[in-house]
Amino acid sequence: MMRISVVAATLSFLLQVAFADAIPDRLERVKALADEVLTVGKVGFHAKEDAPSKDPLWMFRAMDESSEAAPTGGFVRVDFTLAPESGSFIRCRAELPLPEKWNGTFWGRGNSGYAGSIPRLRGFAANGDAAVTTDLGTGRITNGGRSAPERWTDATRKDFDWRATHLMTVYGKRIVKAFYGESPRRNYFNGGSTGGRQAMSEAIRFPSDYDGIIASLPDNNALAVEIASWHLYRQTHDVSGRLLFSTNEMRVVADAAVEFKRKTDPVPYAGNALADARFSEEEIDAYLHLAAKKCPSLKIGGKLARLKAIHSPLTLGGECVFNGFAPGSYLVPRMNKMGIVYLRAYLLSLGIDESKWGQVGEKEILGFIREYAPTFNACSGDLSAFRRRGGKLIMTAGWEDQTIPPGLIVDYYERVVEADGGLDRTLEYFRLFCVAGCAHGGGKGSIITGAPGGAQVRRKLADWVEKGIAPDSLPCRWADRKTVIPVAVYPGLSVRDENGWSVRTMKRGAAARLGEAVSATKVWPLEGETITLSNAVSSLVMETCGARIVSWLKNGSEMLWMPETRQGGCWEHGGIPVCWPTHGRNQIGYSSIHGTAWSSNFRVLSKTESAEKSVIELGCEWSRLSLVYRIELDENLTVEMRTVNHSSEPMKVVSAIHPYFRVGDISAVKVNGRGFDGPFDKGFACSPGDAYVIDDKSLERRISVCAEMARRFVVWTPWTQLEAPVKGIVAPLEKGEYRSFIAVEPVSGSWKDASALKPGGSHRYRAVIRASE
Repeated sequence: MMRISVVAATLSFLLQVAFADAIPDRLERVKALADEVLTVGKVGFHAKEDAPSKDPLWMFRAMDESSEAAPTGGFVRVDFTLAPESGSFIRCRAELPLPEKWNGTFWGRGNSGYAGSIPRLRGFAANGDAAVTTDLGTGRITNGGRSAPERWTDATRKDFDWRATHLMTVYGKRIVKAFYGESPRRNYFNGGSTGGRQAMSEAIRFPSDYDGIIASLPDNNALAVEIASWHLYRQTHDVSGRLLFSTNEMRVVADAAVEFKRKTDPVPYAGNALADARFSEEEIDAYLHLAAKKCPSLKIGGKLARLKAIHSPLTLGGECVFNGFAPGSYLVPRMNKMGIVYLRAYLLSLGIDESKWGQVGEKEILGFIREYAPTFNACSGDLSAFRRRGGKLIMTAGWEDQTIPPGLIVDYYERVVEADGGLDRTLEYFRLFCVAGCAHGGGKGSIITGAPGGAQVRRKLADWVEKGIAPDSLPCRWADRKTVIPVAVYPGLSVRDENGWSVRTMKRGAAARLGEAVSATKVWPLEGETITLSNAVSSLVMETCGARIVSWLKNGSEMLWMPETRQGGCWEHGGIPVCWPTHGRNQIGYSSIHGTAWSSNFRVLSKTESAEKSVIELGCEWSRLSLVYRIELDENLTVEMRTVNHSSEPMKVVSAIHPYFRVGDISAVKVNGRGFDGPFDKGFACSPGDAYVIDDKSLERRISVCAEMARRFVVWTPWTQLEAPVKGIVAPLEKGEYRSFIAVEPVSGSWKDASALKPGGSHRYRAVIRASE
């Protein structure tokens, strides 16, 4: 015992020495990232992985033993939380291999179900990958949200639907850069089920986040999945909620589908799994007849009609809202309530509890679709932004998937093909693999439970992105641990004969095309997307992220400054970003250094252009506040912000713009007669109509900023202070860049003296910028 203790102590001492020599400075840089959104929690060195435990993502973890390796050489774990608004609490975890082991790659990892816990990042650090994951902001909700739908606040919904994954990615990359001193060279995402919905939300809404994505058995049409669960409940229960089917009956039904296809399915599927679970109506009738022969109780009480309805398209309001469960899926009679969380919350808001579900009809479901589809879904067929930037996407569907019916996934893929203009173009960047015998964890599991995943599939994605080697198949190991199927790219099917494996072409499409309403997906203007506005003398270019104006040309001269090297993200310097609903740091409940607008995606409300005057209006929301941002371009540049408080409580609002004006040399610039010879950051009280004038001797021009609705000006030049990263600032300046700009910021007031908007009240801010040479 003494010898073991000495060895352990020696090892601990050596690790501590190595840790002390190499890591602390890096960890301090990570901790210094903390700001209004990010809280850095436990940070430390780990010599090995935690003891094995139940992994909520076990079904998506791996299909090959190579990904089971535990990290060697130790790694650093960073636990952090994100709170982009009041009521939001997103737990995240990053695991970073030691600097000499890092291969320059960053992986985002999806969650499952309704999340609530941090998944294990198994195998990433061992491979030299930095990785990050999240609980999707539902960690404070009982039982992953299943038992407490009334606790899903607007902030929680937003986090779970799309925000947590994006913010996890943004801050995960910042942590990686702070720790290693450089940004990742490649960024990938891997997720299944809910993680697959996360994956598709990233590809659709934030296509610049990842270079390559794996979406396994994705719940990206999440609304249709909840409707499917309700449909299953309705067909397997009577109006009083009494269960009509036994577990054995449902197992017989699932097995009968495989037996029905035994004579027509090719090797090796015949008698083992369905090579293709898309049955015609006649085939559904025939296989259910076979099931009834094996289990006569299915002939009683209209059960066969109910089973046929389960496998058939469901039409409400004249549109298909679900295209049917696949034959061969083991539909556990009592599982259906687990998949009804958002719908349950919606029904509760109508006063319909579980005891009244038998009364739910078309009206309630159509109302649910209208309210929840746009943000809950991630199934827009337009992936052009992701495609244009060179992104690659691998998706899988399971023919026996009882939770995410494969028809939804096939239908989605075909809609993308249609949007792309043909299958050949889609195959260049997006490939679907339909897996025979593949169920969602807890299914029949006759062949496999879960989709091909793990290290082998991650390598295939990396080879596609980095080497241009597109995957023609994915390896799938059956339950016997001997049979390995090379799953072919849809619409291909791998078949085997005495000469080995070949690929047969299957039919395309799902049983029915889903309607537009149930497939609706709100796609905010994408980060980096630009909008132009022009007239006879001026033009401007703006990004929808932050509504940042990045260029204003007047008579061919650029009025604004942008950094030579852009750092990415919405917090960088330059142009004219919007500060709303606060100006300054440390205001509780607001994200970013100057409020949420700085890092929000704006949508275009209206736009008109003419030779004399052009106008654009954009909008965004935070909590219960809405902002309409109006820009007028004629001889001058005029900006106006209109804020409305939609909440039932008073809310403080401070509005401002943060212009970075281009100058020849800061040392030759005066603002209202004041010159600069070092860092300067000071606010000055003003009256409505006051103007601050920038005299630029080097460029021989004057810029006047008139604060029609402002009560304070802030004048700022950082001088050399921002030439190195500092706490709270994301993007440092290149050496000498400070000489090229001056910031003159008209602000509606300070946070201390800002009056609160009453419920239903509004606030108006207006500033005019004039330039002359």
